[in-house]
Amino acid sequence: MYSIITDVVRVEALAIELAKKLEASFTHREQRKVNWPRGKSRDNQRAQETPEVRFQRPGSSSARAWSPNREEFKFRNFLMFGEPGSPDSMNIAIQVNFPLGVFHMNNGGVFLEGEKGEIWIGHTGKMTRVTQLPRAPILERFGDMTAQAHVEGKKARDIIRITKLRSSNTISELWAFASRAREVADAVHRERVLQAGSVAVKPPTNREVAILGKLRKYLKEHSGRGSRKAVAAGEVDVQHGAIVDALALRLGRGGLEVKNSRAVDLAVVVGRAVELFEVKTSVDTQSLYTSVGQLIIHSAALSRDGNFEVRRNLVLPKIPPRPFDEIIREEVVTRLITYRKVKGEFVFEGLSVG
Repeated sequence: MYSIITDVVRVEALAIELAKKLEASFTHREQRKVNWPRGKSRDNQRAQETPEVRFQRPGSSSARAWSPNREEFKFRNFLMFGEPGSPDSMNIAIQVNFPLGVFHMNNGGVFLEGEKGEIWIGHTGKMTRVTQLPRAPILERFGDMTAQAHVEGKKARDIIRITKLRSSNTISELWAFASRAREVADAVHRERVLQAGSVAVKPPTNREVAILGKLRKYLKEHSGRGSRKAVAAGEVDVQHGAIVDALALRLGRGGLEVKNSRAVDLAVVVGRAVELFEVKTSVDTQSLYTSVGQLIIHSAALSRDGNFEVRRNLVLPKIPPRPFDEIIREEVVTRLITYRKVKGEFVFEGLSVG
């Protein structure tokens, strides 16, 4: 059992200790525009609201980034990924903020103390995508990292235990959490979008129920709950998430039950078949090799001990160059789907399931 540190003087001291640790590693500084998960942005002309963004590796195109600020009632930490020197705005992966002045747990970040006195950085699971997301499905996806923690006189609650404050791995584990948090928040938001856009359909047949059960089991086994040490900006690709969201909403409007995991972008059960969808934001050689491998592996695993068809769908921004185009169409996928953005919305060509 862990204790949540509520002494605001101690919380402030620990927040400063963390900041000093990060300052020593994040040495490259730039003024950048920051996009919020709620859809807001802070213009870089408003210096008090958007201080500089600090990068850990200025020579990297996938650097970890940190934007701190001490405000009246909180010590703010934006954890991000991006390319130093780029004109692009920065996207917040996760906020790990700590209260100042009066203790509360509305900012996301908390400090935990273990039975042996070790200090951990924790998170309550407060995340946003347009609106604040429910904590329960977030904590469920972080089941391997959650721990029971209590405040004196109150009922214990689940807290995401990120990393020890005084560890050589503090920074790498913080940003591994940031990368995973973005994926989790995107997945929970996607589920809410699908629920809001779902339509009434006839009940599934016993056969469809059996296939769906196998699909759920497979996705659960490949949900990627293990911790990850290495992170990169590509793992928090906002465009990829937006495309998957749009595709999921399009499929959901047809009354299909859409599923996903970290390993599988989207999967739906249609009659006696499972439709797998792999989305890529590029048609470069690495993206094509990766997507083809993912589709082949997941389809083989699903169909190994199930008497049903698995159909592979590859979703790309444009038709790949020859000879990849012909090989993929003829040997790998059931459908090659392309997308483009029209008036701010993604439009899919070649999308028809069933």
